[in-house]
Amino acid sequence: FEGVNGAACSRSVSTLQNTIGPNIINWTDTTTGWYVNNGANCNFLTTGNSATATSNTGPDGAFDGNSFLYFDAGNMTLSRTSRITLECLKLANDSNLVFKFWYHKYGLGMGDLYIDITDNGTNVIIDSIMGQTHFSYSDPWTMKSIPLSNYAGKQIKIQLRAYKRGGIGNSKGDMAIDNVQIYNPLTVSISKPNPDSEYQLYPNPNNGNFNLQVKANQIGALYQIFDMKGSVIATSIISATLSQIELNNADKGVYFLKIEGVNKIEKLVIQ
Repeated sequence: FEGVNGAACSRSVSTLQNTIGPNIINWTDTTTGWYVNNGANCNFLTTGNSATATSNTGPDGAFDGNSFLYFDAGNMTLSRTSRITLECLKLANDSNLVFKFWYHKYGLGMGDLYIDITDNGTNVIIDSIMGQTHFSYSDPWTMKSIPLSNYAGKQIKIQLRAYKRGGIGNSKGDMAIDNVQIYNPLTVSISKPNPDSEYQLYPNPNNGNFNLQVKANQIGALYQIFDMKGSVIATSIISATLSQIELNNADKGVYFLKIEGVNKIEKLVIQ
């Protein structure tokens, strides 16, 4: 969550990652495009790349970049619900758009996260993430990807709604969000080696055999491959500056590479 540009009603966007993300910060009542109910009864906060203020809940750092957004369960008083809303978004007429974000829900008192869409005045829950899904500060973040095909060409609102379980004193429920995107995952350009990049992944797309070239100081780092649902399908330790990632048994489609210590997510495509 490192920068924000507005997404006004009059603006049509096909890849929102170029408009409001993928990194967003300054989630306040006056932030352009996003509205945050952040009063005494509701609390979404941003934090630097460190754990949340309450012990035994939340992640130990951002998924990507230097900060993340989290619902501060320990600062609730009367209300159990807090919301962040993208007030006004006109999607491109593209049936392949998806709404994607990464989340971390560690804490014995973890509540529920709902994803709502308002279309023509009607609010619909399109997905939810119930209860605790992570069991340590250091558990890897999980990706949530939601198709927006039913809303192509429409003007909508998207809301992330956190619900706190238990009594007011339950503080072990800091749910975190990072790297929010709306984009078409099928729009992928062929990656070519770039000597200025932190690493190189090529050829991309291909049939499942990728070359991964890294710098010497990245040897020993962990990498993970995620599918569109956020499930880890492959993980390994980088053992050389040039190695192969073999995904021959994976289905055709779009996947994501995350390397430990690198503030970048690489999209790869198997044809």
